[in-house]
Amino acid sequence: MKNNKVLITGGAGFIGSNYVQYILETSQDEIFVLDKLTYAGDLKNLASISSLPNYTFIEKNACDKFLIYKV
Repeated sequence: MKNNKVLITGGAGFIGSNYVQYILETSQDEIFVLDKLTYAGDLKNLASISSLPNYTFIEKNACDKFLIYKV
């Protein structure tokens, strides 16, 4: 089975963090979470998965199109 690379924006919020955890529990995909960490984002929501090798957190704005291309 091929491992995909998945980019999830807003992944530190309530809905996003639950989605990230679901994806990590049900697949071997490499997950990149991009979040600006404003009022709704909280890294505590992702604390239980922060040490997984297929998870990467990026604290940046999803409106940065050059960053999105790079990721």
